[in-house]
Amino acid sequence: MLTHELNRTHLGQGMDIVWHNQRAVTVGEQHYYEMCACKTGCLARIVARLAAIVTNQPDCVARALARYAEDMSIAFQISDDILDIENTLDQAGAFGKTAGNDIYEGKKTLMTIYTAARAPPEAVARLEEILWADEPTDEEVLEAIDIMRAAGAVECARDRAQELSASAREHLNKIDLKPEPDQTLREFSRFVVQRDA
Repeated sequence: MLTHELNRTHLGQGMDIVWHNQRAVTVGEQHYYEMCACKTGCLARIVARLAAIVTNQPDCVARALARYAEDMSIAFQISDDILDIENTLDQAGAFGKTAGNDIYEGKKTLMTIYTAARAPPEAVARLEEILWADEPTDEEVLEAIDIMRAAGAVECARDRAQELSASAREHLNKIDLKPEPDQTLREFSRFVVQRDA
């Protein structure tokens, strides 16, 4: 199980790196979710599966906990990407990293994928130009954020994170947890999409 999960982590990281090295935003939404499931979901799935193993739970419980962990992790990643662009350049220190960092790094997030699918071609071309720039200026980063907002990508991503958070909680309905851990896991799945830092 550990080897399989760690291999998936490398696969997810590899996908992220390959996309980073492509100028055009050609990544599909489902591929993005798979990358997040591999890269971000790995450690949470390992913890969930190990908890089931240590407590001698049947496979159906281990699978439900792993699915909870995966959906929660994808929701976390989407929310993290949203926070990255919602914090202004002046708030960057409070967030713990440079605001717009994903744009500076040319990362393909769910918001860039949504924008590429929905925005006018000239806006998509400009976004790709900014993402591909070696050192985009602060003004260009803000322009990229405006392009994504105008395409409705931020709200689409926020809605998808909420859906995944709810899906994570649905997986908990398949298992019989004691009230306290059930409540804690449900609250955590909400926290990952409601946090502001």
